[in-house]
Amino acid sequence: MMAAAGLFMTGREPADDPRDGVGEEFACLLQRAVDRPALRDLVGTRLELRLGDSIDSVIDMRAAARVPRAPGSGLTMDKMNFLAAIPRVDGRSRTDDLATATRTLAETVADCWDGPVAPPVRMLPAILPADRLPAPEGRMRVALGWGEADLEPVWHDFDTQPHLTVLGDTGSGKTAVLRLIASAIPRAYGPGEAEVVIVDSRRALVEAVRRIAQVHPTLLLVDDLGELDPGSRLVLIRRLIREGLLEFDIVA
Repeated sequence: MMAAAGLFMTGREPADDPRDGVGEEFACLLQRAVDRPALRDLVGTRLELRLGDSIDSVIDMRAAARVPRAPGSGLTMDKMNFLAAIPRVDGRSRTDDLATATRTLAETVADCWDGPVAPPVRMLPAILPADRLPAPEGRMRVALGWGEADLEPVWHDFDTQPHLTVLGDTGSGKTAVLRLIASAIPRAYGPGEAEVVIVDSRRALVEAVRRIAQVHPTLLLVDDLGELDPGSRLVLIRRLIREGLLEFDIVA
């Protein structure tokens, strides 16, 4: 939403899967359509409310000048006048509680409709427990979460792409991702096959991996480089890479 007045543009694309029930819908509100010519030309359905200056009309300058000053008045693409309705069915014309009124309208329509309905829109859960993710596959193909587009697991295969960088603000889950990957290591490697090298000055991940190592004492050998100065860490990590001792690395 770029403005709350001017040109209203809306469009709809069909759903890729009929089971999804809905397609992609979008609406843009522009104060002046001439400011976004590329975006304007991509949208087929356009409604133009009364403009402050009719010269800005992309439909017809003279027709735009004749649009009544009543709220909700505007032009369609074929230069016909329209009047937008307030989305409420309680007989009121106020707009300060429009969000509640719109919700009531939707609930009323749903209660009165006895025909077929679209299936509910699938959404990501607010919380995704790690135990709902599939187990690691092969040599560290790890499910990191669910994708928003298909609600299917998002995988990272360290065998084909050994590097992973996780970006995010404080509290967004960077350490949780590292903890998830660390817990997958003893499920993908046998005793004595894996060693975890950690650079963690805050020690949060170190303690998490140590708890995992207590459950699988023969699978994880933890080296903590957090107490080394940055120069020493870099030298050691470069040596491990040069000698082929680091099979994959994660930065978060």
